[in-house]
Amino acid sequence: MTQPIYINLFTDFGFKKIFGTEKNKKILIDFLNDLLQRVENPIIDLSYKNPELLGKTKKDRKSIFDVYCTTQDGSHFIVELQRAKQDFFKQRTLYYASQVIVSQAQKGEWDYNFSPVILVCILDFELDNNLPQNFNNNLVTNNENYISHVQLIENKSNNLFSSHLEFYYLEIPKFLKSAPELKSDLDYWLYYFKNMENLTKNFTQNSKFQHFLDECEIANLSTKERQKYDESLKIYRDWYAFEQTFLRQGKEIGVEETIEIMNLLKTTDKTIEEIAKEVNTSVQQIEHIKQKIKF
Repeated sequence: MTQPIYINLFTDFGFKKIFGTEKNKKILIDFLNDLLQRVENPIIDLSYKNPELLGKTKKDRKSIFDVYCTTQDGSHFIVELQRAKQDFFKQRTLYYASQVIVSQAQKGEWDYNFSPVILVCILDFELDNNLPQNFNNNLVTNNENYISHVQLIENKSNNLFSSHLEFYYLEIPKFLKSAPELKSDLDYWLYYFKNMENLTKNFTQNSKFQHFLDECEIANLSTKERQKYDESLKIYRDWYAFEQTFLRQGKEIGVEETIEIMNLLKTTDKTIEEIAKEVNTSVQQIEHIKQKIKF
């Protein structure tokens, strides 16, 4: 079997290295501009922010984003990679966006004039779009069915209510174009997310993507980066194996909890009893996961 030339972008290490580092911020700028397709006010520069957003009090739940940044006009961007379905995923994205809005509140007198918040979700699964019969489909604009752009719109007139909150959901499994069918730069981004590990060295001669491809090439990783990537790839593949053997049998205990258990088993010396207590599940469930995944 031929070894992949490029990293898997759905690994935690791969995604954050390519889209979440100062060295590669031009890659993120290009990706966001191709996605948003704004003729006016394109993104020229951005600044990475701490992806861990703390609550107002110690009791508040903190939010940890994959990539969090602000652009030259003050807009806040959250870019999230989601590998598996989870309950209430749409509500989670609403919560994340609201946290960024709340974080902009100023002490004392404040006129509520917060900067726009845009959340981009890159999904390795298809969303469940169980909409009510009276739902106005004009509230969600679809780009060939695999990109959903969600905004606040007045229901009767379909006029934009506010431009200060936007969501983009990219459902990568729905993107079915083959290489000869790729036309736009956005097509290429989606194709890369879906097929990166299967690409050949000279897949495209488009100079725009040359730095991106160089950074994604496994041979260009340092020894330390390669070690981190291999660990991240192992977790990604273990999770996929777990999903196949458990989630489809209806035995899930929750996606977030399962990922947390897998990470704790792999990266800590905590006992099964300690892990069970930390994630609030049974010792038997932890043992079941450990046996199947074979840590």
